[in-house]
Amino acid sequence: MRGRKVDTGVHVFANGTWDNEICLFEFETCTASDSICLMQHLKSVRVNSAVLHDLEYKGVDTCKYFPIIAEGRGFCLSFYTLKRSGSIIAAGKSTRSVVWIPSDMVQLKQFLKSDSIQILLRFADHILRYAVHVQETLSLIRRLPSTPPPRYNEPLAAFTPHKRNKPKYVEDTEDDLNVVEDHDEEEDSD
Repeated sequence: MRGRKVDTGVHVFANGTWDNEICLFEFETCTASDSICLMQHLKSVRVNSAVLHDLEYKGVDTCKYFPIIAEGRGFCLSFYTLKRSGSIIAAGKSTRSVVWIPSDMVQLKQFLKSDSIQILLRFADHILRYAVHVQETLSLIRRLPSTPPPRYNEPLAAFTPHKRNKPKYVEDTEDDLNVVEDHDEEEDSD
């Protein structure tokens, strides 16, 4: 996955490679806290937004065809639609209820009577149609540049770095201040 840790990625084969991501899914255990799940959701939106930017750059029409993102917590799934509105990418819930996966025979009988199976089938159908559109669009491109030019002048989505990635504060020492002062004095004498 080249520098990212995601749980499941959907790729399509086009131009002789499987390196064409169309969406990524995140899953947590049923014992995960709400804060962990929120962090996973924000990560999922951020990473899928980057995938969406890349597909748009390659010529994929993301207004008509868009990803639906699945996020899991234990045996429950939530689905989010990722769409662009002008320069903003928004993620919104695409189902009214949470879809749950059965873990035993009693739950299987309830599952077969619930809306969960229809939602899962519609999700699979949507992802298939989305994947076919992306594959057809990318196959029309003869060869993508190996080093693409900058895509945007300004980032369309701003995210703050995680606490672990922030640079540590370095205190100025008195010697460092003297060096700066000496340098300033040299400039004044010129």
